Amino acid sequence: MRRLHLFEVLDQPWCPASIRDAVTDYLQFSMKLNNPYHVILPRLTTALQTTKTQIIVDLCSGAGGPWTDLRPALEQQLARSLTFVLTDRFPHQTVTESVDSHAADNNVFTVAADARAAPIGPSVFRTIFTGFHHFPPDEARTLLHDAVAQRHGIAIFEATQRRPAAMLLVCLSTLSVLLTTPFIRPWRWSRMFWTYVVPLVPLVVLFDGIVSCLRTYTLDELRELIAQADTARYVWELGEAPIPQTPLAVTFAIGYPQSS
Repeated sequence: MRRLHLFEVLDQPWCPASIRDAVTDYLQFSMKLNNPYHVILPRLTTALQTTKTQIIVDLCSGAGGPWTDLRPALEQQLARSLTFVLTDRFPHQTVTESVDSHAADNNVFTVAADARAAPIGPSVFRTIFTGFHHFPPDEARTLLHDAVAQRHGIAIFEATQRRPAAMLLVCLSTLSVLLTTPFIRPWRWSRMFWTYVVPLVPLVVLFDGIVSCLRTYTLDELRELIAQADTARYVWELGEAPIPQTPLAVTFAIGYPQSS
């Protein structure tokens, strides 16, 4: 199945914030419910232990990505606390308000930034969950090359795949949106309106979900991008980590400087 770089609704500046937030609320709720990224915890722990990095800059964070549950588990494995900088081109209002009100205690900060030009300082480790497929090959190579040029560790994780099973689950997600929306907190009338009165949320989840699958890079394509981005001085681990009780797997690519 050939990779197709089609557009996603949530990537577009014209997408209303109320719809974007409602969709990301659902995706965040679903991620918290299913915890697909816990399978990569051992590999991410090893990379951070090796690099001894204290700051994680998360790209394309949306409503916070998997960090609500993954962060405490990761810090427990490392036996130390970390500082997190969550970046997104369109920061989610709820997560921004929550993080900003507790930043002093939680060492978590939000930044409105495009991943292609994020304000990243020295001695950080970059992560990107279910976001690398948003970049066409030229931009993906640039993102990788920039990490290498700044001697940053980088970890790419994708729970979507260009496989029929993944697309079938995306189709079933429209029903999941309708069933789970009343349980998503905080309660928002706009979310209910765009889900049940004018059902744009389930339609966007379906459309963007299928497009995400079609845009996701395979392992061979990731290897080719890494080779083209002049990352030879890095230690790389690529593979697929099966997600328990599903036919899916998390595709991952983790790289960090050899001198680490």
